Amino acid sequence: MVVMLMLMGAGAALIGYVWILVKAWTESVPWGVGVLLFTPLAFVYGILKWEEAKMPVLLMAVGVALGILGRVLQGL
Repeated sequence: MVVMLMLMGAGAALIGYVWILVKAWTESVPWGVGVLLFTPLAFVYGILKWEEAKMPVLLMAVGVALGILGRVLQGL
């Protein structure tokens, strides 16, 4: 069960990240390259472009939270 939780979190985070990456590339090439090479920049882009990137940022955040929850439960 814990492994499934972590896999769902990783999947959600990956989908959110790719979604933000596509949005960043359509914004400009430097944003796209930055998000591709430095993953935490995806959150920065999402915060700066909140109206356009609200859903992918929330999806990434939920994915990260599920992954952390799975890791915590695995340690119990």
